Amino acid sequence: RRPTNCRPAADMLSRLVSHPLLAAPWRAVPLPLLAVRTASAAAASKPSMFCYQCEQTTGAKGCTTVGVCGKTPDVAALQDLLMYRLKGVAGWAAHAQDVGVSTATTTAAANLFRAGIFATLTNVNFDAQRFAAYVRDANAVLDELRREVTAKGGAPLAVPEASDTPWFDGTVPHPFAWEMAAADEMSLERLIALGTQVGIESRRAALGNETLLGLHELVTYGVKGAAAYAHHAAVGGQDAPAATLKLMRETAFLCTSAAADVGAVLASALAVGEANITIMGALEKAHTDAFGHPSPTRVSTTPREGKCILVSGHDLTDLHTLLERTAGTGIQVWGWPAGRERAPCTRGRTREAPCVRVQAGHVRTTSTRAMQRARSAITLVLTPPPRATPS
Repeated sequence: RRPTNCRPAADMLSRLVSHPLLAAPWRAVPLPLLAVRTASAAAASKPSMFCYQCEQTTGAKGCTTVGVCGKTPDVAALQDLLMYRLKGVAGWAAHAQDVGVSTATTTAAANLFRAGIFATLTNVNFDAQRFAAYVRDANAVLDELRREVTAKGGAPLAVPEASDTPWFDGTVPHPFAWEMAAADEMSLERLIALGTQVGIESRRAALGNETLLGLHELVTYGVKGAAAYAHHAAVGGQDAPAATLKLMRETAFLCTSAAADVGAVLASALAVGEANITIMGALEKAHTDAFGHPSPTRVSTTPREGKCILVSGHDLTDLHTLLERTAGTGIQVWGWPAGRERAPCTRGRTREAPCVRVQAGHVRTTSTRAMQRARSAITLVLTPPPRATPS
């Protein structure tokens, strides 16, 4: 949403730097920590959910009743539960590799890790049943990884003492140790209830150290973004198994006693960034092999009557498929893969004509109002940034 009273950027930056939370020694505090600290008052009232993974979160602090994106508390809880289970998958998959297990199960674990994490990103998936299925898939993969490690003669994955990982409050077992009961995984209501016990609010209450908690979230969101890119690259035919394994190791690291050290967690964040460089290279190759190298291109900005689909993101393979499926239907798609144009559309005439651009795989628009009007369109796939410089 575009603010009604935009302040100059310099003034906003000055106000941010002078904020008391950023007084020494807080000036190097990561943004996730800032959100954790400023959201404390809202959290004290036991919100029905807490999510602050996007920049449009309520009050720039966190969504506590329903997501700005439309995510419900039930879906938020299921996403938290899935992330908790994927920490277990990551730990056991990395351990399996260490003891020499490299099978279809370890490949399935990597695929599930990427796809499951991608599903938790903003606006990707709001289907509660789909998240329940992901949790059940994670349980099945975990069971098989345990069996294969044992068959290989490997020792079980070590589970740290509870006192060494105080961010896990013991309400549910440690991610490496949890063997979810069949009765739990088959009930959607039970899965939602479990999800409310493993989210950031539970870890905040258990840990009592918001500096460390914020750094854990920094690593988590870094892994989320990189895993989503890795998923897109794999869909495009460019897998990055070593980089995916690195992401899994850093995710598993958050479940170990070593993650109690601030310096070690910062190093983990840098390792995630290093893996992401490799993953972005794979994603670029997937795109350029299929569609060629991007170049500045003049596009139409004239509004058109009719239904439209708004797209923003990096999965140009899906976007290309969408353009092929809608060809000749009269449905307008905002996008530009493989040299095919679909100009922006609105259902009514407007003085603010939306403008689309593509840069390194990003599809962006300058028009927030046009996006809001298109709520009556067929679909809204990911929300474009509210402002962008037109090409």
